[in-house]
Amino acid sequence: MRMDAQRARRARNQIFQLCHSGLDSNRLGLEAEGRLRTVVPFDRSCWHNVDPGSSMLTSVIGETAPTDPLLPVLEYGTADVNHYADLARARVPVSALRVATGGMPATSRRYREVLQPMRIEDELTASFVIGRTFWGCARLYRSGRCPPFDAVEIAFVAALAPVLAEGFRSALLAQSALVNDVTDGPGVVILNKDGSLVESITPAACALAAGSDRRRPSAGRAATAPALRDRRSHPRNCEWRRHRTDRALSRADAIGRLARPARSAARHCWEAMHQHHRRTGAGRRA
Repeated sequence: MRMDAQRARRARNQIFQLCHSGLDSNRLGLEAEGRLRTVVPFDRSCWHNVDPGSSMLTSVIGETAPTDPLLPVLEYGTADVNHYADLARARVPVSALRVATGGMPATSRRYREVLQPMRIEDELTASFVIGRTFWGCARLYRSGRCPPFDAVEIAFVAALAPVLAEGFRSALLAQSALVNDVTDGPGVVILNKDGSLVESITPAACALAAGSDRRRPSAGRAATAPALRDRRSHPRNCEWRRHRTDRALSRADAIGRLARPARSAARHCWEAMHQHHRRTGAGRRA
């Protein structure tokens, strides 16, 4: 698809201005989506804040963002092409599904089980990174009515990725200064297979739990599990992440790496993020 140079330059300048305008992440995602669409057409999109300490998605932004709860399971629990975290570590943090699969998208489980039933035929994934720090990401989706994303479009989005990273970074830090009183990293809790025991918990999770339960949870205490479930719609963009792992992890492991999430836990958090955005009006145009 031929790209209009003047339109591309205008969109690039507009997105640069947006990323340095002090917008919150929801407005930034929506406004950037509109500007980007004028140069790189797409039918649907989703944009996300990312916790830079754990590479976990912490919000869902976009009026047309897919809501299938299988998506986070596939993102964190299975091998597939173009995972956000993988692209954040790649030399070029942007790729398209058909490019990554060599023109055979059916080799991707995400395509087979989520995208194809939605009549989506290609997907461009972008991770927004500054240096080695991962601040946000987005996916653009095209139906069969449009040609696949081409090399020119991928390169255009890749050139914008550091700019968008700066915008999402500024938005996240500004929001954290206003509402987040936890300064010791992401709140992550790892449960056993049936969700009845806490195997590991980060200091930030302890502090968050203490705010509602009035008791500091400790690893292995089954009584904390109901309190964790009660926080599924916590307004801090679903900071809780319940995980299942086949072996107990140490606290250092819990902070430094992700465990494979349980299907129910991933769905629980994905739905909570969407419910929070619908309830507060976040992710919708004013």
